[in-house]
Amino acid sequence: MREVCFCGWAGQVADREPVYLGDGEWGLACPTCGHLDRLLAFPPAARRHLLEEARRRREGRADHTPTGRRPQAA
Repeated sequence: MREVCFCGWAGQVADREPVYLGDGEWGLACPTCGHLDRLLAFPPAARRHLLEEARRRREGRADHTPTGRRPQAA
């Protein structure tokens, strides 16, 4: 699902950054401006799915260097 932020960023909802809000609640932040979406428009199962997808994508980005290759173990 594509989404547009107030700052003009456009992309997949799951491309946002997962953010812990406290009290066991999570949301997604815009990667450009940090605008927070608590995903309250979605039912709980859909929120969980979006957050898991955002975490998976974030981990995938963290595992790679800017060249797109995994870092070599020393």
